[in-house]
Amino acid sequence: MTFGSHGSASALLITAILSACTLFTAPPPEARRGMLTEVPSEVPRSELPASASPTLLILAPRTQRAYDTTQMAYTLRDHEIAYYRDHEWGATPAEMMQPLLVSTLERTHRFAAVLSVPYGGRSTYVLQTQIDELVQDFTLPTVAVRIAMHLQLTNSVSRRAVSKEIVVTEPMAQRSAEAGIAAANRATVKTLREVAQFVIDNAID
Repeated sequence: MTFGSHGSASALLITAILSACTLFTAPPPEARRGMLTEVPSEVPRSELPASASPTLLILAPRTQRAYDTTQMAYTLRDHEIAYYRDHEWGATPAEMMQPLLVSTLERTHRFAAVLSVPYGGRSTYVLQTQIDELVQDFTLPTVAVRIAMHLQLTNSVSRRAVSKEIVVTEPMAQRSAEAGIAAANRATVKTLREVAQFVIDNAID
């Protein structure tokens, strides 16, 4: 009888300890967040004639659905992507890329003003972009980050539109998410420089 009482008490004590452990278990660590922040130190330039006042409106980038997320994508096999558990982007690719596009194209000096949404007025040119890929590719002999973008520049007066596909691959220093973030910023710099050259070459109507 006494033994049974001690057994019950022990069981209750163990249950209480396990419950306390459950209540005070540390939450899983938050994912580390990376950002795209780099812009080219030098960009193609085209000085604006004194008599001209063209403006450029940069629409918010569209993003392929698989990459329209703060999740950080990588690929181990062709035609498949996965996402890191402990690393993510601090904003979506479109949210990170939009201010970098504006900053880069302002520095070309080709336009009297470089505008972005929510601006709703008229502009001489409209730049539309779509991010098709932002992925760390581990299928390559040398692991790399790949950024693929589609560009379209439209003259709002003539309605002439020109398009271009950009694919930039930047090697990663090692097989890690941190190395991927660093490589993604280097790839972004190269991508922005190509965007700037495309706009300057075609904003000539």
